[in-house]
Amino acid sequence: MKEDDFLWLQQWFRVHCNGNWEQDDRIQIGNIDNPGWSLTIDLEDTELESKNFQKIKIDRSEEDWILCTVKNTKFEGRCGIENLPGTLKVFRHWVENESFDFTLENIKIKENLMIEDDFLWLQQWYQDNCDGDWEHTYGVSLENIDNPGWSLIIDLNETDLEYANFQEIKIDRSEEDWILCTVKNTKFEGRCGVRNLPEVLKVFRHWVIENEPSKNNEYAWNDYVIIKQDAPEQFCPGEIGVVCGMSEIKFEDIAKEFFSELGDWIYIIKFKTGREIRVAGRFLEKYSEV
Repeated sequence: MKEDDFLWLQQWFRVHCNGNWEQDDRIQIGNIDNPGWSLTIDLEDTELESKNFQKIKIDRSEEDWILCTVKNTKFEGRCGIENLPGTLKVFRHWVENESFDFTLENIKIKENLMIEDDFLWLQQWYQDNCDGDWEHTYGVSLENIDNPGWSLIIDLNETDLEYANFQEIKIDRSEEDWILCTVKNTKFEGRCGVRNLPEVLKVFRHWVIENEPSKNNEYAWNDYVIIKQDAPEQFCPGEIGVVCGMSEIKFEDIAKEFFSELGDWIYIIKFKTGREIRVAGRFLEKYSEV
């Protein structure tokens, strides 16, 4: 069975690292705001530098398309939101001199493969957060770093992870075998050695799963107050909100500040310990000092 195309690309990068080549930006994967993906690979000082490439253009619909070209010793692929696997396949088949009828192949994200493939899963996570606005400002960025290794940056603004806690992960086995994952300024930042990108992807996926809102923690805005972590004075507008874990807060504090404004709404507070308090507005008279 053939190696996954994304793992193959990482191997292709490793093979070309020689102490100098990787000092430049060689591989960059990011988003375009239609929404979709871009893949740029610098071919300078590789066996592909002068290799002929015939432009590939597949246009099935506004969402389902691929455009691959080589200009100025750079392979440039642009594609629809589900077509990054196909763009990777275009590059691989060109490198390996394999013929392939891309117009007949459904080269998209396949749901059955996401169970084991964390990179496919990340593409789906990005797609799930696209709402017509989010993708114009936020997204996912992956590029090589010069030691050599990888840098993965994921915007968390306006996602379920915007206020989620993240414990820094630092593993330093050797100069080539290491990962560092942090969350700063509402961005997940993962940096790692040249062979450690699968670990970083797994760290992010596990963190997302750990912070997925359960059905019991989703409430209609008209029925419940949704409180943001570390900012009890800020309520989440929108049809659906999530009760986030709070560090330290007392129900009385919320009631005191918003009693006159919120009237008979139901107040919900969830603590880090998992304890949840739900109090209907009619019980506020219990706090006569408010």
